[in-house]
Amino acid sequence: MERRNLLKAAGAVGITSFLAGCSLFDSGSDRTETSQSETTPSRLSGSEFETVVKLEDVSADIEGDEPIDTAIDSHLTDGTLVTVPGGRHRIGSITKRDMSNVGLVAADGATPTLVPDRPVSELTDDELLVNIRGSDILFGGFDLDFTRGSDYGGRVQLIAESGDVSVFDVTTKGQLAGNVDGYRVEAHSVDGVATVDNVNMRDGAVEGQSATGIFVGPSHAGEIHIRNCDIWHFPSKGIYASNPAHPDVGEGGTVHVEGGLYKNNNDCDVRVGSAGSTVKNIVSVKQDTRQGETVTWENPIPRRHWDGRSNVIQTRSIRLKHGQDVLIEGCEFVHDIGQGAGAITGESTHGGGTTIRDCRISVNDAEIYPILLKDGSGDGFEIENVTITGTGGRGAAIRVENGRDATTIRNCRIETESGDGIQMEPGSGITMAATEVSVPGECITIDDADRSLSELPYTIELERVDDGPGELSLLVTGDLQSLGTLSNVSLSPSSVGTQVIGTMDDATVRFEFSGDIRRLSADSSVVVSIET
Repeated sequence: MERRNLLKAAGAVGITSFLAGCSLFDSGSDRTETSQSETTPSRLSGSEFETVVKLEDVSADIEGDEPIDTAIDSHLTDGTLVTVPGGRHRIGSITKRDMSNVGLVAADGATPTLVPDRPVSELTDDELLVNIRGSDILFGGFDLDFTRGSDYGGRVQLIAESGDVSVFDVTTKGQLAGNVDGYRVEAHSVDGVATVDNVNMRDGAVEGQSATGIFVGPSHAGEIHIRNCDIWHFPSKGIYASNPAHPDVGEGGTVHVEGGLYKNNNDCDVRVGSAGSTVKNIVSVKQDTRQGETVTWENPIPRRHWDGRSNVIQTRSIRLKHGQDVLIEGCEFVHDIGQGAGAITGESTHGGGTTIRDCRISVNDAEIYPILLKDGSGDGFEIENVTITGTGGRGAAIRVENGRDATTIRNCRIETESGDGIQMEPGSGITMAATEVSVPGECITIDDADRSLSELPYTIELERVDDGPGELSLLVTGDLQSLGTLSNVSLSPSSVGTQVIGTMDDATVRFEFSGDIRRLSADSSVVVSIET
């Protein structure tokens, strides 16, 4: 029998809802398009099994009412691939440990439906529907039918304690219980690879507790690739995969999420942190809808009861916690509802070196920063070729807090209908180049409750980096003073503060200033650095 071929990745779903706009910085450069990368199939897809067992050949009641887990348990042994024919099959709880080179998959050309025959409370550990641990594990090709009710479902847990593990082509219909995760998949060896391809949970979980779509625990030491999955409406994260980066218990495994639609999850869609991890080409949506694939949700965003609080709502898209050096690239974020920290949030525990590149963020009727870099001792982020639009937010498109110095904003466009462009706390720093800002508020505002306009606590440096014209226009709402002589640049008071207009003959000009920056216009030959 030929082995079932694993899924090749499809292109990510695109959602575009962005406004054209005027610019303050004239970059003259076009947006860089990020090409879709081809998915590498699982390393298990070419492996051979010593034995292939067709379940219909060994189970006398394969089309009857008896659960099939007893037959699976008997024949799923080392070196064996068990195939399940099409149709609806009742299943109890499958637990296999210390296995080597095993597979449980749909027969060629079939999509069997597995239907739990007992409530969650009667499963292994009160939640495990399928639990296989060992080396080189293959699972896929099924529909999971949880439509009987949230008491009938369960977690699929596949742990490669050595070697690899692959999950592919599994769709769950119906909601999980509010305290039961959809999947836990990990590779515990440094050279192990886990793949999760085309795994879909579009009905999510019952609200009120802390269910997660896919959980990756701290023992994950290899790499995991989660590709082209649709994960919707979980009360506590779509993908929870930051624990491998935890400084005390994490094994440092990398997490790579590519493609897929993440919709109306609470807490966040993707939580990662390990150095070298990536999130590419996903679509993250928070919309005013209660429609899942087969159910109607109680609320568009499932409420979470956590830490003694009830009805918690936090609608981040990506949450970076622990670790450093993560790449977020080619993603679309659309926030029409919700509240919380940032669509992309860098937590205080997440270090520097992270890059956000070629992304589009739209925040409308949602109280959330498009990008929030929380206070921390780590270096800043690289924000490159990012477009931020919308009508809502929490007062600014990008917020950079204390300790996040050396944050670079390059080739970006910020055009919102409310609030400020960039908000900085004292003790932070940014460098900007070829970036457009068009907002009704301030271009750059300093969130400093103790500031005095009579002092000059902040600095701005403008540097010509090539042979461009060096044109600049700067207006601050307080005072401004040159640190050195000015050539062909004039400094004068205005009705709201102090302004500088001219063409830079010098390679670098520096100023001290107070207040906020209302206007900052420079051509693409000028790099601007601000320290607070």
